Amino acid sequence: MSSEDFSIKASSQLIGPSVAVKYLVLKSPVFVNVKAGAGYYFYNSTTKVTGTSEGTTVETTSKMKGNGFGMLVGAEMLHPVTTSLAIKANAGYKLFTNIKNLKDQDDNELTDTTISMNGLKLGFGVIYSF
Repeated sequence: MSSEDFSIKASSQLIGPSVAVKYLVLKSPVFVNVKAGAGYYFYNSTTKVTGTSEGTTVETTSKMKGNGFGMLVGAEMLHPVTTSLAIKANAGYKLFTNIKNLKDQDDNELTDTTISMNGLKLGFGVIYSF
């Protein structure tokens, strides 16, 4: 968001290790798996606000970091086209992904604050084996 006198730039990153369990429910005509997984995530966020008033430019940067546990449930479909080519589609939902233990750039803890990262995940792709 920006205008002549004011702009905001924000970026965030959510990374971390996860583990999933797949269960094959159908082999023909396509392979279908259901899966459930869990992960521990690390969150970083940076927001930069720049404003100009009466010829003076003021820039403020704020940072936030935290971590939390999350889960994913979903299904995936794999349709072999040839021996080396397949089509893959998946769908899932992230639930219980709440980022807690939030701290600002001065390492001050932000009490009574959490970020919920729940949401739908869809994917489609082509797999080629050589």
